[in-house]
Amino acid sequence: MFLNWRKRQARKAAQARRIQAHRTHPDAGRALVDNFPDALWPAIGTVVSGYRAFGPEIDAGPLMESFHLEQVRLALPRVVGRGQPLAFHHWSPGDELVKGPFGVEEPSQDCDRATPRLVLVPLLAADLRGHRLGYGAGYYDMTLARLREQGPVTAVGLCYEEQLVRKVPAGKHDQPVDWIVTEQRAVRIDR
Repeated sequence: MFLNWRKRQARKAAQARRIQAHRTHPDAGRALVDNFPDALWPAIGTVVSGYRAFGPEIDAGPLMESFHLEQVRLALPRVVGRGQPLAFHHWSPGDELVKGPFGVEEPSQDCDRATPRLVLVPLLAADLRGHRLGYGAGYYDMTLARLREQGPVTAVGLCYEEQLVRKVPAGKHDQPVDWIVTEQRAVRIDR
């Protein structure tokens, strides 16, 4: 109960910081390309899931376009239903998208399914232990847990530098990211 209260308070503060960062750094999404670690750069044919930026989220679009130019297979998440992991569907720049239940653009359920090995994760806040704070529905936590059961997967949190905090409240079901990439740097999470 106390953890949920702490997360709600942290979300309020994180949303305000993210809005300010979005205003201050309008080209931050392009800087993600320069800061993305060579060690993580996907090989030809690798399936990478990105996301469509919603509101003031940092834009993963330039990074995904760079991957696409290097023949990486892209996917986007789709909300299947409350309390269920996200489904991933193949996607290429220019493909038609539909509005999902939360207003986020996503592939239709008719698009071919995909299993990513690299997942770009949006967030509200993150700490240098890899804990991230999302919107509270647990979609990425459920999804990363399922993907990790199926084999190796690398989760990369994308955010503005201002979204990094000293400590994110985290529980036992929260799935950490393996890397954090901002418009200023990349940080590998050691566990």
